[in-house]
Amino acid sequence: MPNLIPNIKNRVRKLPKPANASQALQPLFEAVSNALFAIEDRFGVAHVDKGSVEIRIENLSKPDNFRVEISDSGIGLDKVRYDAFQEIDTPFKLEKGGKGVGRLFWLDAFQMVCVESLYKDDNELKRRCFKFVLENKEQIVEEELERGYVGRTKQGTTIICEGLKGVAYRNSFPKKKPTFLRYFSAHFIADFLVGNCSRVSVDLDGEITNYPDATAKLVKQRKLDVGRSDSKVTANSKSLVLHAILRRVRA
Repeated sequence: MPNLIPNIKNRVRKLPKPANASQALQPLFEAVSNALFAIEDRFGVAHVDKGSVEIRIENLSKPDNFRVEISDSGIGLDKVRYDAFQEIDTPFKLEKGGKGVGRLFWLDAFQMVCVESLYKDDNELKRRCFKFVLENKEQIVEEELERGYVGRTKQGTTIICEGLKGVAYRNSFPKKKPTFLRYFSAHFIADFLVGNCSRVSVDLDGEITNYPDATAKLVKQRKLDVGRSDSKVTANSKSLVLHAILRRVRA
């Protein structure tokens, strides 16, 4: 029986292009959100503070030489999650607010995308490496690499993106460290202050900022006690926390 054939190049071409820094950062934010979800899948919502995300950025001000590594200690791309990665519009993260298309923005924003993941299969740690490319066929190019792209040794995933492409991303992506950190903090502040959260470090050309500690600068008091939640944190609850925080910041 005939099937509809997706045109990935055209799908990516039609994606909305950024008009400001916040929009230009969305592909990177998508990768960080995936890392946080992976930690949640591995440790559970009540114990995400056991996980960590490391973001290392080089050449922030140089679009051609820009490079970011996003490494997490999450569950890794096992068969279930790898299958979901390969499915456009997958409902895999629907209940968490995911739409299944975020990784297409990587193809729109970056010249090169590589993924290295260590996951468990019957308690055996296995490595998965592939390049994610903008083609109508074979967008996922698997590679057999003994040490991977970055030489991971522990369970989790590293996403590597290099080079900004397209006038919109090259012009709108923030090129100054304070600007980048301001947008990053604002985007993830609800994750950092909703209760227990994963540790996130951002290395901008050698200058390291650690979260959730850095979010204290966005509120008047050094400590904001929002409690520890053992129940599932929904997108709606994060939104409510965010609005409360913004009211306090503006006060």
